[in-house]
Amino acid sequence: MKINCELMKTKLQLHEYIAKELEFPDYYGKNLDALYDILTERSKETLIEFENFNSLRDTFGPYADAFLDTVMDASEENVLISVKVNL
Repeated sequence: MKINCELMKTKLQLHEYIAKELEFPDYYGKNLDALYDILTERSKETLIEFENFNSLRDTFGPYADAFLDTVMDASEENVLISVKVNL
């Protein structure tokens, strides 16, 4: 799954996009704690690829790095999750 970070304009949009693309359940809380929980419980192999990540930093500031840290931490916990970041 690729996320073109240039297209993400709000945090909610970012969470809704990843939820739709990865088919998260309806109860997904659209926050970093919920993201970590869902990803660490995921039972199918998943590649999350961030394209133009620096534009996410420009838009969201420190939240962009917190979002990436959450995804990376989940990938360390769940071997089925892989992450690729293109700046």
